[in-house]
Amino acid sequence: MGERENIIIVDDHDTTIKAFRMVLSEKELGTHKIVATAKNVDEVEALDPKLKPTPTLAIVDGKMPSESDGEKAAEILREKYKGIKIISSSNSENPQTYGDVAIGKLENVDTIQRVVREI
Repeated sequence: MGERENIIIVDDHDTTIKAFRMVLSEKELGTHKIVATAKNVDEVEALDPKLKPTPTLAIVDGKMPSESDGEKAAEILREKYKGIKIISSSNSENPQTYGDVAIGKLENVDTIQRVVREI
């Protein structure tokens, strides 16, 4: 990949948002920037479509609070930010695949960093 990703994190749990911030601020991924966070579909809808820097990647929780919220959030993000890549995340062993790639939140740090680098 090699290029800077401008990331939106969408999750209804503060601790998960903080964990992704920590994982993505590791020295190896230090060129990436968290440009916004949202806790639900309403907050995703409220995001400025002219957000700068323009988001290029979103990590979206698949179950907040209902199973369809993650898919709806991904749909809204794709409409607002053309070309955005979506990583769907879940505590489930089989995360939903409405994104370009799916990861479990319980994946280890190396796996999460690798997915962000390679998407």
